[in-house]
Amino acid sequence: MGNFLSMHTDSTDGSLPSPRSAVPGGADIAVTALAPPAPRRPAVNELLAQPIDDEYLDAMTQRLAAPPAERGAGLRKLLVFRLGPEWFALAGECFVEAVDGARVHSLPSGRPGSVVIGVVNIRGTVEICVTLQPLLYPGGAGPASHPLQPGHIHRLLVIDPGEMRVAFPVDEVGGVHPCEEDAVQSPPPAAGGESLVEGLWTWRRTVVRVLERDTLYKALMHAVAVT
Repeated sequence: MGNFLSMHTDSTDGSLPSPRSAVPGGADIAVTALAPPAPRRPAVNELLAQPIDDEYLDAMTQRLAAPPAERGAGLRKLLVFRLGPEWFALAGECFVEAVDGARVHSLPSGRPGSVVIGVVNIRGTVEICVTLQPLLYPGGAGPASHPLQPGHIHRLLVIDPGEMRVAFPVDEVGGVHPCEEDAVQSPPPAAGGESLVEGLWTWRRTVVRVLERDTLYKALMHAVAVT
């Protein structure tokens, strides 16, 4: 008959028979059963089973007890926004909130071309509203943006660069994004006076002018004082 396994008793002592395979011609071929290999102890277990050196144990204890190193020490967060066709950024910790549909109210002492353009009521809190254009582009040489006139509806950013909160109109808010410290390149020489631009940063293939926080704060304080 066809191929099949037949059991033959090789001894008469009652031991288990060894399997044999019957093949055509009457020859029987013994089939050897392969037993699974004896389990071996992994090398990693042998390593872990070794006693730990006291000096190494003390060093690791001190390392784990120390405060963890701050991740991203070379990173900073930048608040990105657009004025007209140009993008700017400011230290992310200055950011307070973004407001859409805010109405700016003029001040009796307001002057044309002034940095301070009025005040705005944001959920019951009156904030000073400024425009950055006279600071960024002295003499009005900068690109045109939306009208910065009291009474108009604006999209505002509220920032706190020092000890004074201010709001200013923007055309678009890009959000707060991480930036490598060495990714901010030195800006070209200022055309005149002290520039507010700390450096240039490429964000999403767009050149962003990073504003220097302390310089901006001093300029805003001066503008508010003379208003």
